[in-house]
Amino acid sequence: MANSDFLVGTMVSLHYSQIDDRIEAFRDKYLELLRLHDERILSRHNMTMRDAAPFAADMAIIELAGDDQWLIRLSGTNHCRRANRDRTGENVLAGRSAAERIRRKQVVEHLFAKPCAVKAVWKERFDGEMSATTASITFPALGRTGEKMLIAYELLVDEIEWVGPDHTSQLNAVDLIESRFVDIGSGVPD
Repeated sequence: MANSDFLVGTMVSLHYSQIDDRIEAFRDKYLELLRLHDERILSRHNMTMRDAAPFAADMAIIELAGDDQWLIRLSGTNHCRRANRDRTGENVLAGRSAAERIRRKQVVEHLFAKPCAVKAVWKERFDGEMSATTASITFPALGRTGEKMLIAYELLVDEIEWVGPDHTSQLNAVDLIESRFVDIGSGVPD
């Protein structure tokens, strides 16, 4: 059995056209909810579990709890499988360089100022020089008391060649490969 055989039924990689279709379906759901609730930025409570169900395994919700405290509040099962742990409660900025923290904060400022979304391709790095490529779209959201949140939908692009039934590798870093802003009704930053 090849190592990649373990992926079937757990972490299935998708062709780029499938990824684009699924990311567009998630974007369409976000836009539908914006229109339904007459909002510029979606209130998190207006995305019900029924709305999120088709996307939940690949979703993450991040609360911007402080300038350097971006806490994962929901980590979908596919995120947990890739990381080999449940990252709920972890700070996504932990271990990032000062330059990377600034870059991510600038992107998020645009998401809330315009508002808009961002599509990105990422390289996830694990123990032992193992890696995976993912594609995502991230939207701004607001919590019940107005706290800023991010709703991200992230899909595996390539198979994780190294994953086997007994893998113990941990996610160490997530590097941005490319990104672009996406109009959700108010344009995109210059």
